Amino acid sequence: MIFKAVLDVRTAIGEKVTSADIEVNDVPPGSPFSKALMEDEYPGDRREGRPESVIATTGIGLWKVVPSALNGALAYANVLSPKIVLESTLIAVFEPPPPPVAKPKRTKTSKPDEKLKT
Repeated sequence: MIFKAVLDVRTAIGEKVTSADIEVNDVPPGSPFSKALMEDEYPGDRREGRPESVIATTGIGLWKVVPSALNGALAYANVLSPKIVLESTLIAVFEPPPPPVAKPKRTKTSKPDEKLKT
């Protein structure tokens, strides 16, 4: 797992950046989820329209520091999105499974003729 993270960082730095200041990007718990800036580690069947909160960062991300041309302030460009876990994922893990559907029991019925013979 750590080796994959290191490889992702090396790939992002080597292939996407030639010369720039790089900063680590992690997402604080409780932040709103932004698909453009983060990657959901366990996407599952999440509803797109509902706002979600981040529970934890599971993989680091990288920002590229870019000076703004307008006023000289610093801006950030996403180089590698941090991997996160959403609140809905945690709820799904701890939510009990739905109860099994009970099948109706079939009883064996005897034929009317058999009762008369005995």
